[in-house]
Amino acid sequence: MVVDYLIANPSRPFDTKYFCEMTGLSDSSLRRLFKAHTGKTPFDFMKELRMVTAARRLLVTNKRVSTIAYELGYNDQNYFARVFKSVFGISPDRYRKEARK
Repeated sequence: MVVDYLIANPSRPFDTKYFCEMTGLSDSSLRRLFKAHTGKTPFDFMKELRMVTAARRLLVTNKRVSTIAYELGYNDQNYFARVFKSVFGISPDRYRKEARK
């Protein structure tokens, strides 16, 4: 249920309290079960989901990188670029250029 919500709403902030209420689980139980089912912590899952969403938007839109970053909850474009590079190994600008060749 939580994973489906996250996939449908990648730009929404990750709110553990909301998910605990949604599932009826404690914070520690939610995190433990989430990792057991996905192999990732909720934070890591959300980070990767946002980066995959960003990569898709870089390919299918002409939006500025800063706009995509902001839409996905990153107020600092430089931080967004560092996270993107940690996931994909290249900057968002270069990712877009390489994919369009």
